[in-house]
Amino acid sequence: NNTVNLSSPTQLPGTNWGKVYIQIGYGVEGPFALATKTDNTMWAWGYNTYGTVGDNSRTTRSSPTQLPGTTWDTVTVGWKSVASVKTDGTLWGWGHNQAGNLGDNSDTQRSSPTQVGTDTTWSNSEGAISKGDWFTHAIKTDGSLWAWGMNEYGELGLNTAAGTGIGGATVYSSPMQIPGTTWRSVRDGSKHAIATKTDGTLWSWGIGNYGVNGLNDSGTRISSPTQVGTDTTWKDVQVLNYYNAYATKTDGTLWTWGQNNGGQLGHNNETLYSSPTQVGTDTTWSVIGGEIHAIKTDGTLWWWGDNAYGRAGTNNSGNPSNKSSPTQVGTDTDWIAVTNMGSNILFNRSLS
Repeated sequence: NNTVNLSSPTQLPGTNWGKVYIQIGYGVEGPFALATKTDNTMWAWGYNTYGTVGDNSRTTRSSPTQLPGTTWDTVTVGWKSVASVKTDGTLWGWGHNQAGNLGDNSDTQRSSPTQVGTDTTWSNSEGAISKGDWFTHAIKTDGSLWAWGMNEYGELGLNTAAGTGIGGATVYSSPMQIPGTTWRSVRDGSKHAIATKTDGTLWSWGIGNYGVNGLNDSGTRISSPTQVGTDTTWKDVQVLNYYNAYATKTDGTLWTWGQNNGGQLGHNNETLYSSPTQVGTDTTWSVIGGEIHAIKTDGTLWWWGDNAYGRAGTNNSGNPSNKSSPTQVGTDTDWIAVTNMGSNILFNRSLS
């Protein structure tokens, strides 16, 4: 219940926070956060200018505030909006909606959860829903992939690029299907997306600056899903901010690509990589949180990149404490989840 920067992990009240459904995003004035608990309640806090906290107000909350309902499951956040799938397979959105990114066939801002359509087949599996700046992707239980919101750089993957909508972009205010029924997970960056299929292949589309699409070029815009390489062993992928991507394979290796001006790719340098490149030789990587944190199979927590505001969690901040290769955070071995956006980090630890 304060606004003090913290450079080491500090516990939030409670012991039943969900393992993997914490996310952080940005409102116009600063960050906001949402999390589910193991009892399927939803909690939110932070800046609330656009109703992103979801409590039917515009009041900033400095501690977790419960939203109505006990059937919340997955949640994802974008720059000013939120999307969530409940245990019954329904899809809900709230927050800013100028570009139709809530998917409710309107451009009306919502300060409390509003159901998107009447479908009950939205998947609540890990990675089945994701938000970028002004757009959203979600997967249904039949493996189909859907997109809506702003399509300025082809980030929706609908094989259409900029049009005549907001800022010269095509806008879709309700879900539109992307071809295929074997989609497994999707992760949205600021203006691009990367996804995996059930066959273990990796796909990307949208803005390609700094090689973030992983297609061995830099700057090409892709408006429909394009396969990254030929490997069929991709397990999970994360993208964060504008131009970075992180992925694990089924053999436990870690791979990164994109912009690397702060050593955030973990290759012990600041070289740009426009295709997936392995980080070291370890085969024990398990959970990736995006940008600067990952967890190994032994429950240890690791970080690299820019340590502004002490976000590494090592009780210091800023240069020269930045690291360009993985460095362990403390000695604990009970970390199970991590998520971060910009300068804010949330972790989960096991109590078993």
